[in-house]
Amino acid sequence: MRLALLGKGEWLTARRAMELGLIGELVDADALVPRAKALAKLAAGVNQAAVRAQKVALRRGIAAFHAPAVEAAREWSSRFARDTNQQDIAAGASAFVHDRPLSTGQRRQQAPQS
Repeated sequence: MRLALLGKGEWLTARRAMELGLIGELVDADALVPRAKALAKLAAGVNQAAVRAQKVALRRGIAAFHAPAVEAAREWSSRFARDTNQQDIAAGASAFVHDRPLSTGQRRQQAPQS
């Protein structure tokens, strides 16, 4: 839902943004400055070493997930390039266009053009 709102010049009310999870808190206009100062004070008091450690852990977690996915994609791409050729691709495209099955590993001649 959030991505659908990007780049389209759509306007959201604060309440709708809250419903979508785009913001975490709503305050009245007269409470805005005091709340902003309170949040700034809270952020300034956070242990920076702990923040750095959390960032490192997060990056490592993402890398642990991302690296195997990238490797699997590389392997699949390599196998596809090795195991297929132009004839295979043409036969598959022809089967799709002519709405007929194509068994795995079995090449068929292209249907005659009418």
